Amino acid sequence: MNKKKKDAEFICEHTQASLLPLLNLNELKAIVSHSRLIIGGDSGPTHMAWALNRPSITIFGPTPSERNTVTTAINITISCEKAIDAHNIDKKDFCIQNIDPSKIIQCATRLLAC
Repeated sequence: MNKKKKDAEFICEHTQASLLPLLNLNELKAIVSHSRLIIGGDSGPTHMAWALNRPSITIFGPTPSERNTVTTAINITISCEKAIDAHNIDKKDFCIQNIDPSKIIQCATRLLAC
């Protein structure tokens, strides 16, 4: 079993989160459209949440958030808070690990209260 799946299973065991099987695009759209909050990296599910007007938190590492998102009252971005050169992205930069998880929890708590 890969590390990502183990991490996901750990989260599910300690929260109310659910681990879903691999989904096709229509299945993913149905899940996102019925979700109270989507949290993830700069990827399809978080962009889909924005498009479907669902609350979301998009987490950015070494890519510029302003290039790929539109922040709204219910769609928040959290970045690693360092200068990012969009023309010279360092894929070996793991600054995303420096994001304080409590910041994500704080944002999630606020969005879920709406």
